[in-house]
Amino acid sequence: MLDEGYRISNYLNCKRIICFPLINNHKGHKIKYIFGKKLVLNILKNLSINEKLLSIFYSLILNFNLMLKKFKIIGLLNFISNKNFVSRIFPLHYGYNEDQEYFEADKETWSKINSKKGYFDIKLEDNKLEEKYKSFLKKKFICLHIKDENYNQINEITNNSLSDINNHKKAINFFISNNFKMIRIGDHLSKNFDFSNENFLDLTKKGGLTHFNQAYIFQKCEFFFGNVTPGVYMSRLFNKKFALTNCPHEDLLYNSFSNSNLNLAIYKRIYCVKKKRILTIPEIFKDEELLFTIQLNSKNFINIENTPDEILELSEIFYKKTILGKVEDNIYFDEFNDLRKKTLDNLMKNKTLMNNSTTETRLYFCKQNYYSKIHIPDKFLKENLEFSESLKEKSEKITKDLNL
Repeated sequence: MLDEGYRISNYLNCKRIICFPLINNHKGHKIKYIFGKKLVLNILKNLSINEKLLSIFYSLILNFNLMLKKFKIIGLLNFISNKNFVSRIFPLHYGYNEDQEYFEADKETWSKINSKKGYFDIKLEDNKLEEKYKSFLKKKFICLHIKDENYNQINEITNNSLSDINNHKKAINFFISNNFKMIRIGDHLSKNFDFSNENFLDLTKKGGLTHFNQAYIFQKCEFFFGNVTPGVYMSRLFNKKFALTNCPHEDLLYNSFSNSNLNLAIYKRIYCVKKKRILTIPEIFKDEELLFTIQLNSKNFINIENTPDEILELSEIFYKKTILGKVEDNIYFDEFNDLRKKTLDNLMKNKTLMNNSTTETRLYFCKQNYYSKIHIPDKFLKENLEFSESLKEKSEKITKDLNL
């Protein structure tokens, strides 16, 4: 929300009010942790007097209302009165929160907001971290974050965007061999990674890796490499380029994380158990279950992670484009993007989907990111826009490996 809120306030030239919750009532969070406290305080101290006073005022009201919810008083009021009336008297969030209740804009306006070049203008400082790892932080380095299945211990998430860091080993070696250092961030629950190199620093096992420190590393890095984690939105906040692996298939349509062709991404493929093969991109776009079901039924569909060689290829293309200025021809992208926009147009006219509270949220993402931009490698698009020979071979191997 910080990233989107910043872009909205920059576009509208509005004051910034930080409404900060100190109580976590999120049902999906197994560990009721308040994320980014030090980062928010760092932002707060850089605000004007009026912005600080308003931030404190609204934060006090918000946390009072969250306390009412925690002790089930809000639930009781909803039972004896109108739910919409109660939410107006005791709101559980103020301002923009991925909805149209507080901020409504058409897709053209969102295009202007997302392309606004006013980025995060507060300099983060951490002298202790700077001193401890100065040999890394004083030189160009890549920020690495791979969200794996251990993250489920903190928060209930879909497995669509999870990755295995071991599949990234070839790519890590490639970047290091091209004179980059690499810093891995995450937390103590991150998967153990058996990798040793003087230019690779794994902070997930060092202790003291706070969310503020991770934000600080994002601000200092050359670019971000990993999968779709909250970190990718930190990259956007700090105007950092990034290369993403194992993006969820639905992000082919929504792509809420990038508004620049300088960023690269490859996506997980979807194996259809019934058809015993990988689905093409047009087939995914036609299947509402795939696009709007958060947890896929493994009896019907299986997510296929990117291979180490595919991740290496992505890294090589990103390096050539970002560092060497050698841009690959994106021959198939226009065909893909036309198909994507036609699919979005049809979905946003579907009244059944628009009147469903679950799919309505996704459709809002469609409008918000209609004009989003990303570089998808040409080889990936060529293989997946139609049932290619390469896709046939991959399907046969997966069918054999899964014993189907």
